Amino acid sequence: MKDIIENCMGASEAACKSSCPMNTDAKTYVRLIGEDKGKEAIKVIRETLFLPGVLGRICAHPCEQNCRRGKEDSPIAIATLKRYAADNFDNEEDWDISVKSKNGKKIAIIGMGPAGAQGAIDLAKEGYEVTIFDRSSEFGGMMRVRIPEHKLPREVIDREYSLLEKLGINIQFSTEIGKDISFEKLEKNYDAILIATGKNAKSSFVFDELTLQLINNKKVFVAGNCASARIVVEAMSEGRRAAKSIDRFLNGKDLKEGRSLEAEGGYQTKLYLPTEYLPEGWNSFGKNERVIPKIVNGENLGFTKEEAIKEANRCLKCECKLCMKECSMLNDYTDCPKTLFTEYAEKGYENVDPKISYSCNMCNQCTLKCPKSLDLKSNFSDLRSKYIKDNGGKSPMKGHKAIEAHQYLGYSKLFNTTNTAPNGKKTKYVFFPGCSLPSYNSVAVGNIMDHLQNKLGGEVGSLLKCCGKPPKALGQDELFKERFQTVQEELDKVGAETIIVACQSCYGIFGTYGKQNVISLWELLPEIGLPESQLGIGKGSDVKFNIHDSCPTRNVTKIHDGIRWIMEKLGYEVEELENSREKTRCCGFGGMIVPAVPEVAKKVMNRRAKETTTGHMVTYCAACRESMENGGADALHIVDLIFGDKYKKSKAKKRNMGPVKQWLTRYKSKLELNKRES
Repeated sequence: MKDIIENCMGASEAACKSSCPMNTDAKTYVRLIGEDKGKEAIKVIRETLFLPGVLGRICAHPCEQNCRRGKEDSPIAIATLKRYAADNFDNEEDWDISVKSKNGKKIAIIGMGPAGAQGAIDLAKEGYEVTIFDRSSEFGGMMRVRIPEHKLPREVIDREYSLLEKLGINIQFSTEIGKDISFEKLEKNYDAILIATGKNAKSSFVFDELTLQLINNKKVFVAGNCASARIVVEAMSEGRRAAKSIDRFLNGKDLKEGRSLEAEGGYQTKLYLPTEYLPEGWNSFGKNERVIPKIVNGENLGFTKEEAIKEANRCLKCECKLCMKECSMLNDYTDCPKTLFTEYAEKGYENVDPKISYSCNMCNQCTLKCPKSLDLKSNFSDLRSKYIKDNGGKSPMKGHKAIEAHQYLGYSKLFNTTNTAPNGKKTKYVFFPGCSLPSYNSVAVGNIMDHLQNKLGGEVGSLLKCCGKPPKALGQDELFKERFQTVQEELDKVGAETIIVACQSCYGIFGTYGKQNVISLWELLPEIGLPESQLGIGKGSDVKFNIHDSCPTRNVTKIHDGIRWIMEKLGYEVEELENSREKTRCCGFGGMIVPAVPEVAKKVMNRRAKETTTGHMVTYCAACRESMENGGADALHIVDLIFGDKYKKSKAKKRNMGPVKQWLTRYKSKLELNKRES
């Protein structure tokens, strides 16, 4: 859980926002410009910046220096896009000039550059009476003095600085502290002072880096060049930080509690997507070249509408929500894994709805999508175990009573059987069909047994019993151990060396906990061959199949290859799904969520079934087959093809059965296995 909380990038900001000292949401306003929503874009910009036109022209743009796109080709022209929004959509009538009621406290600010102006704006909005003193007779501080007018037109400065007057801030032009008014008088007449002058005064101040409060004078704060800022947007950030400190100081609050330089200034985000995780089409034609605005007589004209939209649509819209896009259940409960598991850590799992952990299909697809391979499945599994322990060994989900009933019957003598190899032969192999296949097709279970006996010298016994996966999936760890032990004892009793499984969950259970060798029927058949009568039976069929691979064996290539070998030998045409083999998606049955959270299971089933490109899905798990049919596909188990007649479109039908018929079929499977013992 700690690994997810510390390393999940889902809540991390894009580099363009995190590296901006004012934390301006560049990703959002760039997207809006790309959607031709300039008015909405300038609204986003003005949430943090009162100088969009100025910064659009002269900002040193650390956002662009850290733009993820720039690591591949050229960064997005974020500053120029900001200028486009400001020049074309920034109406003064839309400016936020709301202020809180006056609180009776007075603030003096020395210097009207970007740091002093930003501090003044923030404090005025909080209800303080703010007066700015500046020795210049015009707005802008050193920006007006040092930046040529063709790069920064003075009317842009004056227009955007007019916000100060609209907020009721008192401005004392042509007033030099120490000459026209003494600093001591300011100390006497004002509750706090913010010094935001140029860098020449820097050496005389010793201040706290976070709060910007002077060490030797608690009512005095600094910001801008006289503190540590080097560029305009950094100066604005310090002005805002100083204003926050002043507000806390005058309200008797701790100046540092809950604050950090990272939260109140530019920082390096954790978010970084490797090239292979970038959005589809990111490098399509025309997107790798940055749009350059026209320059006439040395003047940058900025973007036209068409240029701005084109440039904005180069944006990668950086975010790491790949698991959220993949998982059908996470979005029901959180915005990203970091948020969810932080909630578990802070509240305690016992105070979080257990439904969340019991909604996980345990398919591991989230981990496959995660650039950091964070393991959500194991964490949800651990949480289930805790809920079980707290609930006296029972699942807290009412729907899981159906699983308890299944387990009661699944371990009863009525539906279990153990058979040694016939005719007194050594039981070298044991065929273990699992639970779902015997409940679906009893005839096929018997046919498989006949084929194995024929190909393996008659040294095959059988065991019909649940492997224990259901209690394991629910988090009933002790119950699983007890039940698996009964299975292991049966295998030991017949002296089996190798277990042949038809179920992928059984494959995982025996591979992890069993003593004997385990092999999947689907990797064994390519070694021993198919029934001769079935070779090529599918040739000429009008059906083309998609293959749904099972989650539990997503990493077992031999099984994937075996299934495709079988389909080829049968003569059926296959069209691969985009999400197949190791990238397969869950059918919806995983994690025992069907009886507990059916609405999530149904979403998963429907999504997967809709991925079929042919309308016909073949599976090698009976539960997966049932899910695909529930989702709307014509679905068969591969045994239907191995032991059936040529399959054609005309044979498509519903094959799902109710629980009573399924248990009856399982009982018939028991009889099929028993009659082959002697």
